[in-house]
Amino acid sequence: MILERDERGFFRKVFTVHPYALKTQILELNDTHQLIEFGPNYPFSFLNFEFVKFINYLLKPIPVVKALIHLIKREHIGLIRATDPFWCGFYAWVASKLTGIPFCISIHADYDKCYQLAGKKSGTPSLFKILEKFVLPRAKLVMPIRDYLVSTLLRKGVVPDRIRVIPHGVGIQDFLIPETEDIYKIFGIPVGKKILSFVG
Repeated sequence: MILERDERGFFRKVFTVHPYALKTQILELNDTHQLIEFGPNYPFSFLNFEFVKFINYLLKPIPVVKALIHLIKREHIGLIRATDPFWCGFYAWVASKLTGIPFCISIHADYDKCYQLAGKKSGTPSLFKILEKFVLPRAKLVMPIRDYLVSTLLRKGVVPDRIRVIPHGVGIQDFLIPETEDIYKIFGIPVGKKILSFVG
């Protein structure tokens, strides 16, 4: 889905940044898309002591922001988009503040419900809640994927004219299997095994 972020060619170049990845790397996905990832020890990947890792985790936002500012200026970025209202939203806000480039946030899930289902009380104060409360009202545009999320955003301080619903869709033609095909054979499922098919 990263390759969809150019919005069918609307954006000439797209840089996707993962501030908290498994390792530090830059991947050229194609002529339009570049993936930039910052590993757990960035920028001090040569230090492996647990205490140093903890200190590095606390200080990591500084070099990440510095790298983002450099990227924005070097590539003449025209828009910053965060794909969550937490750490990504925070980095987007900081980068926007320091460069003057507008930022928006796309909301891809009902995060309160996710926390609730995971056994956490959605009303419990946490760093993520603090980040969300701070970042959401400051975004130039907030784009939830479903209409029902709008009321939640309004309660969280986002003004109505800064909300645009962007429905997610799936091109099912890529998943259709002709009736003549043997689904057991296609997916290597032993004959006689029961299949539970779920669409959500």
